[in-house]
Amino acid sequence: MSIKSIILRATFGIALATSVATVATAATLSVVNNGSGVATTLPVGTGGSSGFDLSSIYGSASPNVGDPITSFSAATGGTVNGGLYIDGSSELTYTFLGTEAGARNSVFGLGGATVTNRQALGTSFTVNHTGAGFVDFFFQTLERTWEDLNRNMIVNEALTIANNGLSAFGNLSMAFGEVFNNNSSVLVFFGDGRGDGDYDDMVVRIDASVVPLPATAFLMLGALGGLGALRGRKKKAIA
Repeated sequence: MSIKSIILRATFGIALATSVATVATAATLSVVNNGSGVATTLPVGTGGSSGFDLSSIYGSASPNVGDPITSFSAATGGTVNGGLYIDGSSELTYTFLGTEAGARNSVFGLGGATVTNRQALGTSFTVNHTGAGFVDFFFQTLERTWEDLNRNMIVNEALTIANNGLSAFGNLSMAFGEVFNNNSSVLVFFGDGRGDGDYDDMVVRIDASVVPLPATAFLMLGALGGLGALRGRKKKAIA
């Protein structure tokens, strides 16, 4: 067998690996309510008096007053029963869309990856989620040096509420819009507990995408093609 044939078979192996990665589908997102979720709508005031226009970034996917959401909260030290669920492994991208809050708020994903509402709109991070289950993320607000939101005689605390997890302060809330983009995207709204109750203290978009095969998989399949070619060449030589 010629060197040209060997190269062609190896190339075919790589192409096969690439096609496998291409036809893979992303895991899908859903909002699961296990008891503490409330079906409601985005209230008047979302976006603040000055507002932030998400439609300029995401068109019809932009939240509007009256859009359906599912809101989750829990008593201080209590559990948020439900939230965002994913049915398989995926890359998850968190993108900061807007804020109306004066306080410093953040969203944290796996491994401590974070975006704050002090960063530019469109700032994002991507993490790998493995297997089906509730998505591992939480929102956090920082008390100012003079604030004691939860009235525990301690100021300047970091108060968090976690997806399907614990809430450090009963006035914190997170809400989810309806999933869209073939069930691979959702808008998430954070209420930082300072009394306005309109879920716009930080807004992020979470997108699930296909987890690409690692480069080692491509190399392995390519190598198999090359080994097959060499095996054929060896048999021909023996004959």
